[in-house]
Amino acid sequence: MDVTTALWIFPILFMLHNFEEIIMLQPWWRRNRINPPNSPFTRLAAYPPETVAALIAGIFLLFSLITVLSITSNQIIFGIGLALAFGLQLVGHIVEFLRLRRYMPHIVTAVFTLPYYPWLFFMATQSGYSVNSIVLATIGMGVVGLIILWSAHASSGYITNWLKTKQHK
Repeated sequence: MDVTTALWIFPILFMLHNFEEIIMLQPWWRRNRINPPNSPFTRLAAYPPETVAALIAGIFLLFSLITVLSITSNQIIFGIGLALAFGLQLVGHIVEFLRLRRYMPHIVTAVFTLPYYPWLFFMATQSGYSVNSIVLATIGMGVVGLIILWSAHASSGYITNWLKTKQHK
């Protein structure tokens, strides 16, 4: 398998991971809202489930668009960087799980999908990308990913209100 084919897997793994969050978030929040852990994840858990799904859908579309554009424009390093930055976020989930010593609605798929990211890194080096270019792309696309995530969270109130108006019609 070449690195381009390997990169096509990224949006699938991204959504698999986020399906765990969408499906498990509300039951987890009902059990933990009285004594929530000190975690950035608890802010997301307080959103209505429709808002969480909308935020994740928007992020998925942007990440998929970046992946597709990087492949079709033959600038695959940007897609690799985005995928690897997301892989680092999964490491953060695992560290959070170890710190809190309790189930969080992202740990199962974080552990399950994590091996893909070192494999993608290996595939990229085997395709001729230097470690330096991969690291720079990961940092750069990590910043892009953080801006997308920040924008999504900043718009959560607007999205919640918009979805409420749509439900009442």
